[in-house]
Amino acid sequence: MLGEADERLVSAIASKLCISRLTARVLVRRGVAGPDIAESFLKPSLEGIPDPASIPDLRRASARIAEAVGRRERIAIFGDYDVDGITGSALLAQFLREVGADAFVRLPNRMQDGYGITPEVVDRLRDEGAGLIVTVDNGTSAHEAADRAREVGLDLIVTDHHTVGARPSDAWALVNPKRLDPSSETYHLAGCGVAFMLCVDLRRLLRESGRAGSPEPNLKRTLDLVALGTIADAVPLTGVNRILAHAGLREISLAQRTGIRTLLDVSGTEHMRVGTQAVGFRLGPRLNAAGRIGDPSDSLKLLMSDDASEARELAKRLDCANGRRQTIQESCLRQALKRASAQAEGGAIVVDSEGWHAGVIGIVAAKLAERFSRPAVVITRDATPPRGSCRSFGGIDLMKALDECEGLLIRHGGHKDAAGLSIDAERIEDFSEAFAEACSRHMAGAPPRPVVLDAVVEADSIDGQLIAELSALAPFGEGNPEPLFGLGGARLVSQRLVGSGHLKLSIEADGRAFQAIGFGMNSLLPGDARSIDLAFTPEHNTYNGRTTIQLRLRDISQAEV
Repeated sequence: MLGEADERLVSAIASKLCISRLTARVLVRRGVAGPDIAESFLKPSLEGIPDPASIPDLRRASARIAEAVGRRERIAIFGDYDVDGITGSALLAQFLREVGADAFVRLPNRMQDGYGITPEVVDRLRDEGAGLIVTVDNGTSAHEAADRAREVGLDLIVTDHHTVGARPSDAWALVNPKRLDPSSETYHLAGCGVAFMLCVDLRRLLRESGRAGSPEPNLKRTLDLVALGTIADAVPLTGVNRILAHAGLREISLAQRTGIRTLLDVSGTEHMRVGTQAVGFRLGPRLNAAGRIGDPSDSLKLLMSDDASEARELAKRLDCANGRRQTIQESCLRQALKRASAQAEGGAIVVDSEGWHAGVIGIVAAKLAERFSRPAVVITRDATPPRGSCRSFGGIDLMKALDECEGLLIRHGGHKDAAGLSIDAERIEDFSEAFAEACSRHMAGAPPRPVVLDAVVEADSIDGQLIAELSALAPFGEGNPEPLFGLGGARLVSQRLVGSGHLKLSIEADGRAFQAIGFGMNSLLPGDARSIDLAFTPEHNTYNGRTTIQLRLRDISQAEV
């Protein structure tokens, strides 16, 4: 279906910015409300970053950390095992060390420690000499850890971005933009984004007291880490996140950080063509792999390494870990699909088993949700207690559904789209029924989500200029999806399958020939159809030194005669 847009506004933006109506229409469909806003959207500037002090407790936290720096207190940074937590921890540690602080980082082992800071972690950090603990990307619901920190005389600063429940942690400071109204500029920051904002304010404080060093830490150089974590965590790439990701991708492309440069090489990614796809499918999975099936410290060491030889060895280890993760994931997915297929009815998919690796159940849950068009929970009984990962579908708020099942759970937390839980084994069956019923209630009356086009185009409008204009809308992701166009009545010239189930088409429309590729779309092979309708994103494809226009398919159907 064709999405709505104010055509008068489209005309005004196209005229003022001298861009095509197609690009202007995409901007309007992204919520751009005028030519000036459109110009800012196309040219995001670091000057548009809001005041960090707008985040609750951030100024209190930066003042306490500045005090610790001055007193030479040992500062423990406790992060998370995913890309967001690892990049945020590396960023904060790098900054603190540059201003002369005694700071060290510890990350949890997914299998041994589970998610988030615990009383046991507080004790370990105290034993390592910590006088102050700062979390990154965790801790909002860590009540026991906050209590333990007070008992042993430590201040606990929580920096996080996960949903704040009815009873948040009573930490010394809880720096979390989710405490704000959803319309707030910083509300959708990732954990690494919160850490970055903390460093911005901390640098200001240290500068005022003459302790920022000479030269001062260059926070712009840390935006490569912010972009990695922000994009990998799939937060909305709008507002301040768009500014941070846009600037950070430029830093990644410059490849000035030894670890990132090495990871780009090992993953076969061209330095100057790094976008959200490269982060999401090449860099992110490799950085995540260590934390999924082993120790996330390898990823942290890589991002903080200045030694080319060490970085190459670490990058190779992450590449191998990612291969092992894929093998483990495929085995788990096959088994989960068999169990899920038996749940033909209901508002959600809930599957559990022994032998499933806790590091891959989140990915498997996402694939089940997509396959069955319902929220999915995958629980491994190998953990003690059993641990589950949840992924949403159709806009259902997972946290609200899980809150309704709170009495059956030991613990739960996360976002509306992705969450985690722990549960007693004997309660899994009851939870499965309760969660499915809760999702059914939230889904009731919600219409199916069709493919929505930004515009229907003529073949002669698909050219290099359009692709260049659309590239200025990047980075694409949650909240700013890639433009999607429709082309009707194209003549199918040839079709074939390539790679692992990818659909390759040759088509003609209005006298122009195009190649089209549908990744993973082998099931949509047009068969005997001669005339087809396409939903696609236009892009440049370079092969053997020759660059052509390619249509990357989202959907395909036989054209009506």
